[in-house]
Amino acid sequence: MKRYCTTDRLWIRSLNQLREELADRAEHHYVYLLCRPPFSPHVYPFYVGISQSDRLFAHEEEARSTNSKSHKIEEIHRIWDAGDAVVRIIDSFHSKPPWHREQELIEKFGLLKDGTGQLTNEQKYSPSHREGKVELRKYAKYGNELPPNFIHQHKKLKVGENEPKSKNSVHGKYILYCWITQGLPAQNWSSSCSV
Repeated sequence: MKRYCTTDRLWIRSLNQLREELADRAEHHYVYLLCRPPFSPHVYPFYVGISQSDRLFAHEEEARSTNSKSHKIEEIHRIWDAGDAVVRIIDSFHSKPPWHREQELIEKFGLLKDGTGQLTNEQKYSPSHREGKVELRKYAKYGNELPPNFIHQHKKLKVGENEPKSKNSVHGKYILYCWITQGLPAQNWSSSCSV
C-alpha cells in the first residue's frame, strides 16, 4: 500500500478549522485526501477528491446518515468502529477546479475497484471539456462519451425536484447545462441558483 507524505500539508481536524482556512484564502478550490489513522508524516489514503466548500466532511456525514454500502463508507465505519477518526488532509489550494491534481493523485494511488491500487473512489477520472461556458466532466468508463448501450430518447433533459446546493456544484452545472441547451426552461431555476 502506498503512503502519502503529509509534510507541508494541512491536517483538518474540524469543520470550523476548514471554514477558517477557506475564509483566509483567495483560492477556494482544494484537493483533499481521506486517510487511515493515525496522523503521521506518512499516511495511507483511501479516498481523493476536490471541493470548494465543506465537501471534505460530506463523506462522513453520508456514512452517519445512510445505509450505503460503498467501499468508502465501509472504510469510514471500520475506522470509527476501531475508536479512531478519519484523517483529513488538504493536499493543495487552487483558484479554479484542480481536476489535474486530483487525476495525478488517483493515478499515483490507483483504484481498489479495478485492482490498480488502494483508493475507494467509485468514479474514474476523465478529462473535462467545455460546451459553451459550461465545463463538463464525467467520471466514467467511456470518458465524456455516452456508453454504447445508452438508449437515446428524443426528449430534452429535465431535472428533478431537488435544488442544487450552488450553481458551481456538479448538480448546479448539470442544471446550467440543461438550461443553456434548452433542456430546462429558465423559469425553473430557483433564485438561489440564478445564472
